[in-house]
Amino acid sequence: MPAEPLILPEADADIAEAYHWLERRDAGLGKEFLRCFEAGLDTITRFPAAFSRSLESFRHYNLRRFPYVIFYDHIDEEVVVYAVFHSAQNPATMKKKLWLRKPQ
Repeated sequence: MPAEPLILPEADADIAEAYHWLERRDAGLGKEFLRCFEAGLDTITRFPAAFSRSLESFRHYNLRRFPYVIFYDHIDEEVVVYAVFHSAQNPATMKKKLWLRKPQ
């Protein structure tokens, strides 16, 4: 059984921000986002090497139904989630945030 993924506090804040923004737009939409996020996280945990690398060599997974991307890495059999960004964000901004979040 795969280990429980580690979600960094910054990524947790990204998730909360997306949830609240979607809930303000339409009641229940934030909860659906969380369901899609959990399904994506389950897929990542079971098949961590299946998804391609992108910005700053992070792996990424595109959520179904929502324009959000989970940026993670697979380190020593552990999945670490660094960020959950809206896909319309400026790639340079995402790259900078990811670089600041990844331990050196």
